[in-house]
Amino acid sequence: SLCTVVLIAACDSTKTADPTKGTNAPTTKVEPKNSASEVASDKGNLKNADAAKDTQVAQEAKAETPEAPVADTPSLPEWAKDIDLATVDVTAEVARVKKVMDDEREAFMTAYNAANKAEKLQMRDKFPKPETYTAHINRLIEVRSNANDLGAAYAFIASRTRGEDADKAMKLLFEKYSDSPALVELYQPLVFGLPGEETESRLKLMMNSSHKDVAGAGTLGMAEYLTNLNSMKESVKENPGRVPNEEYVKTREIGEEETAELFRKVVNDYASVAIGTSTAGEKAESALFELDNLRVGKTAPDIEAEDIEGVAFKLSEYRGKVVLLDFWGDW
Repeated sequence: SLCTVVLIAACDSTKTADPTKGTNAPTTKVEPKNSASEVASDKGNLKNADAAKDTQVAQEAKAETPEAPVADTPSLPEWAKDIDLATVDVTAEVARVKKVMDDEREAFMTAYNAANKAEKLQMRDKFPKPETYTAHINRLIEVRSNANDLGAAYAFIASRTRGEDADKAMKLLFEKYSDSPALVELYQPLVFGLPGEETESRLKLMMNSSHKDVAGAGTLGMAEYLTNLNSMKESVKENPGRVPNEEYVKTREIGEEETAELFRKVVNDYASVAIGTSTAGEKAESALFELDNLRVGKTAPDIEAEDIEGVAFKLSEYRGKVVLLDFWGDW
């Protein structure tokens, strides 16, 4: 035992013959202690030996225990490598990342549409996620926190993702860069976002922008926002409790002429402003046609087509009769 080993090391010993095991068998003779100091010395030796043994055991255990594997640091995509975020032009870098994102998503969809059913199932979870691109822009914001214009960076995050990061980016964008040309990117998030006074105030701020593209997108956005709000009012009546910010939706008064006037302003002043793959003017004209012709109680626009037997007809030929129009499609 440990105690026996220590006593042998700490005490004087002599070898004497053991009559039971022959004359050559060694034995240990422990001499009695003659003083309290000798006893204390032995106790000290025991403590030091215990500590040494504990240290040895710990070292052996550490040597035998395999080290936990170090988690791999996610590698940067190729397009994000070798970019000096401290010196790169912020607006140009955001534009580059936007193009990379759009190109990679378009390439994925081309491959996906050409794939068979089994291949599509394997590809389904590989669609390029926005986090891949917003992470790079967030690093850019962190490195360039004192840059004069981070509007494009915040607009990218606010328009390309959802949730807390998008809300925070939009808030900072309107607080710090309220006249940034990058606000044009927020047209769609605001039109289809949470209804409320904050959304309206942000669209109004865009409408008053000194940048024509932002003002055009804001005016079109406000008109479309009010159109959607009108539809929400009907949903509140049919499904109470299921529309977000319901009290605001119910109490916000919307005049049809208010909405139509905004669309007409877009056609007259901002028709050429690019909105996605279309223009603000095209979108506004389509909306005005719907307001003027496709409302309950309006005269249905004339239709020229062929019936199921291939005979040409016009809807106006049935005027004065009860007509059921069934529009359907197959994809």
